[in-house]
Amino acid sequence: DADFFRAQAKAYLEKLETLDREVREAVAKIPPERRKVISTHDAFGYFSAEYGIQFIAPLGVSTETEPSFSGVMPALAVTTTALLPADCTSRGRGECASRSAGRRSSSPRWSR
Repeated sequence: DADFFRAQAKAYLEKLETLDREVREAVAKIPPERRKVISTHDAFGYFSAEYGIQFIAPLGVSTETEPSFSGVMPALAVTTTALLPADCTSRGRGECASRSAGRRSSSPRWSR
């Protein structure tokens, strides 16, 4: 019956509008410069365009191969550069990342 399907469609659209509003409210609480997600694929382009979230796809990471140091390190460099605050220097990234997360650094101290 057509009325039944119209009612179902209306109820579904109302749920989608509620969900959209909730997502927008949640995203608005995140500072724009922190709206970043690391993903190995680009399936969320619509989400990025609609809600202003940047998706970062590190190169060298694949579900088809085993991880290796030489493959993971470039991806790690890209993601830490993208996600850490701009005032973090490359020399102090571990310490800066810990501070950004509200934690003490657990980086080992090496002596000669």
